[in-house]
Amino acid sequence: MAADATRRLAARNLNAGGSSRRFTEALQTLHADDRLLIRDCQRFHRTQSKKPVTRRELLTQVSRVRLAAGVDWQQTAFDGKYIYAAGFESEGICLARWNPRNTRSTPDYLRWYVPEGLDAPLLMAASENQPGSVMLHLVTTELRKDFTHKSSEFGKTIRNAPAPDAIGLTLSKDNRVWLARRVVFGEAVLQVVDPDGVFGPETDPFCRPASDDLPVRLETHGLGYICAINDGTLYVFRGSELVRSIPLHSPLHGLSSSRSVTPMVAISLPNGGKLLDLASDFEAAFGHGLNTPVTCFTPQDDLIAADRSGIIEIYRRTSKGVDLQKAITPYARSVVGIQSIHTGQIAVCYSDGTLDVFHLNRI
Repeated sequence: MAADATRRLAARNLNAGGSSRRFTEALQTLHADDRLLIRDCQRFHRTQSKKPVTRRELLTQVSRVRLAAGVDWQQTAFDGKYIYAAGFESEGICLARWNPRNTRSTPDYLRWYVPEGLDAPLLMAASENQPGSVMLHLVTTELRKDFTHKSSEFGKTIRNAPAPDAIGLTLSKDNRVWLARRVVFGEAVLQVVDPDGVFGPETDPFCRPASDDLPVRLETHGLGYICAINDGTLYVFRGSELVRSIPLHSPLHGLSSSRSVTPMVAISLPNGGKLLDLASDFEAAFGHGLNTPVTCFTPQDDLIAADRSGIIEIYRRTSKGVDLQKAITPYARSVVGIQSIHTGQIAVCYSDGTLDVFHLNRI
């Protein structure tokens, strides 16, 4: 009877989280020769001594803001302080600007009436070294005059492309403008130029046969690399020299560059993309199943890719390629832009105007 009472008392207290060692020792004294009982008590103590592991989510939502409704959002940019989003509405172009550090603030807007050309590609670029400045350009000569003489403080930050015939646009970290132009010297050629005069039309070595595949995607890297994609080919320049020409035999839909000293670019393809190290022969595929993904790099060179289904994938480079760390769908809408903003944070803009900021936890 005493043994049965001891067993019942031990069971109640062990289930309730009581002093486990005292009760298991009491159980063992009931049958000192029962090795299985002794083994089970020791195993129980080992499992109880292990602290539960709390696993952090790789992405944690920090804030959310809703941009204006009725806009077909197309592009995003980040200038070190503000996130910009641009898109088409019924009679023109809408540009939104929001400061993610002030989560209680509301976006500012600028709008331009555009009588025609709303089916043309819309280009936007910003430099993180010059907050408050963004460049916006519609691939048509009809819009140039509409982007000048704005009186508001926000409007003064808008710069239109120096050449109305620009078909590609980017800003380097030193705030220099780089353009792709489709010009005709007997035949159509793609010309990548610094419109401030470092390279001119006659001496520019960046001329290559042009295609009708518009717009031309341009991207710069802080180590002096300039990348352009057109007609299924990636052109890589350094200074005035073409250092690589990589045919990928597929339509190229996007381009982003790393932010560290490792010169990497991510190329968006119809199905997934390719990660290239411009200083070596390293290349790796990513995002299989993602439809023309938009991409960005974090300061730690993690690659973020997202597509029309709302899937966000996080990759980390290894010696053998890239490893998928996480794939999540926090919001089932088409992603139109993704930006690495402040340290450890990314901003994701969806087609319906939802703008989410996430913190990226390193595990």
